[in-house]
Amino acid sequence: LCRFIVDDKGSGLLIVFGLPGMQHENDSYRAVHTAQRCSTVIKQLNLNIYCGVTTGRVFCGTVGGEIRCEYTVHGHLVNMAASLMSIGKFNVISDSNTYNQTKSVIHSATPADT
Repeated sequence: LCRFIVDDKGSGLLIVFGLPGMQHENDSYRAVHTAQRCSTVIKQLNLNIYCGVTTGRVFCGTVGGEIRCEYTVHGHLVNMAASLMSIGKFNVISDSNTYNQTKSVIHSATPADT
């Protein structure tokens, strides 16, 4: 869990897989599986959940100054995951790269045209 956000749009989580020193061959699968599991649990609470999953390289590192800083991720794929999530038509939606890497083991993920 990289970040937990609460704002006027609701609550949000930024969950990151494959950080330096913590990579796995199946990080795309782990991400989609986690999103699907979160979706199942949140729906049982009668709440809405939308997940955007992307796969690829992004900047990860410490951002901020001496007094307040955080370890986070930035980049096009982070923005794309947020955009996919905001579509709101599907519980879990991924970019085509994630879909192609996981379609043989996860059949219910919805690919977006990216």
